[in-house]
Amino acid sequence: MEQAEETRDRGDHAAALVLAEAVARGGMTPAVQLFIAREHSALGHHADARAGAEACVEAVQRDRSIRHRRRLLEDCRALVAAAIAAQATAPSVAAPTAVTLASPPEVVATSAAPVVVPGPPLDVVVPAPVVEAPVVEAPVVEAPAEDETSRFAIEVGGGLGVGLILGNPQVVTPSSGFYAEGIYSLNASGAALRACRAGFQCPAVTGAAASPTGVLAASLRWAPFRDALGRRFALGVTLRWQPDAAAGDAFNALVLGARIYAVLTSGGFARRGVTLAAVAGMGYGDIQSVPAAQGSELPVAHVASGPLDLHAGLRVEVGLGRFVHGAVELVGHVLLPAQSAAIDAVGLVGVHY
Repeated sequence: MEQAEETRDRGDHAAALVLAEAVARGGMTPAVQLFIAREHSALGHHADARAGAEACVEAVQRDRSIRHRRRLLEDCRALVAAAIAAQATAPSVAAPTAVTLASPPEVVATSAAPVVVPGPPLDVVVPAPVVEAPVVEAPVVEAPAEDETSRFAIEVGGGLGVGLILGNPQVVTPSSGFYAEGIYSLNASGAALRACRAGFQCPAVTGAAASPTGVLAASLRWAPFRDALGRRFALGVTLRWQPDAAAGDAFNALVLGARIYAVLTSGGFARRGVTLAAVAGMGYGDIQSVPAAQGSELPVAHVASGPLDLHAGLRVEVGLGRFVHGAVELVGHVLLPAQSAAIDAVGLVGVHY
């Protein structure tokens, strides 16, 4: 197809038409139909151009998953109208009419009075007059031009989270965490661990530590703007649930967040195909880690981190049709006031409209 386009750009429309028709024999698409119809139009083949453009309109209306569907539909309709107008303004010449006239009679001289013998008939072709065809307005075919990008989406999924303990959970300060199952008493620095609840151990953590955990996730997404730039952005509400968090408070296990999506690939969130997007946002809740046990068989208490969550990451979404998609996200969290962090890798399935 590239060779056909280069040939067209050089002005050789006849050769470009031959090349494009060869491509069509291997697999016709609406874009190829439009190219062939345009070349017919450039060569003055207005009937062929109209037929090809009308076939393009029908194909685009039938398949709502075509990329850039709206623009392709507009181009095909415009070519239909142009072909009809060209046909209407072109002179229509009727076929020549044959008129039979008698040939001049033959005069036979004899000694008597002349005898007139009629000659054979002669066919004389008389051109028909040129008749101007009336101008016919191009028909307007209305069809719902469905966008190839989604506007609303709802998703659920799960994956693996890794909590990173950066502070010291033994002492509560603006830059440290504390144990959710710990019992604290006030001191000069703010608060100190007095004891651990029965059935738990609260080991001292003086350096960074990592703690894996399962994660459940859900989200709602809305793309409020539909222009070419605006559809690259969407707003979302997210939910992160940690099943193994400390009991007692719903927000021990839950982070409710709001985020913005920025699409990095062309268009918006594609109904079919791959979409790459960046995400960033903030939320309220806790992501709890469990440090390693230190010489006791008792379960280790949970290190609390929140309540303010700041997060950012990348997302790859694969549109599987008009309503369904799958996605994976890799998101990093920073939790304040405790200087702890987490990294989540989750898979999601969703429906979109």
